[in-house]
Amino acid sequence: MLVGTTNLNTTLNLTYVLTDVVETLLYDLRSEMGKQGYELRYDAKRNFNTAIAAIRRLKQDVDKTQFSTQENFGNDSDCLLAFIRLLVDRCGDDDKKNVCVL
Repeated sequence: MLVGTTNLNTTLNLTYVLTDVVETLLYDLRSEMGKQGYELRYDAKRNFNTAIAAIRRLKQDVDKTQFSTQENFGNDSDCLLAFIRLLVDRCGDDDKKNVCVL
C-alpha cells in the first residue's frame, strides 16, 4: 500500500473500493435472483465465478495491510455502496423521469 496522497495512491485506493462494491453488488444480485426463483445461466454463472475469483485476487493485497487500513477500505466501500443505492432509489429506472433530484 502506498503512503501519501499521490495520484497513483488515490487511483489504487479507488480501485480497491470499487472492487469491493462490485463484489457486494454481484453477491446481492445472485441472492435477489435466488429469492425470486431465478438462477444464472451456465455461461453467466461461469462469468460470475470468474469475476468473483478475480476480485478476491485483487483484494488479497488489502488483506495484507494493517487492520485500520482494511477497516477504512470497508467503510469507504460501504459509504459508496449506500450512495449508489440512494442514486438508484432516487433516480430509479422510470423512463418518464429525466432529472435526478437528491
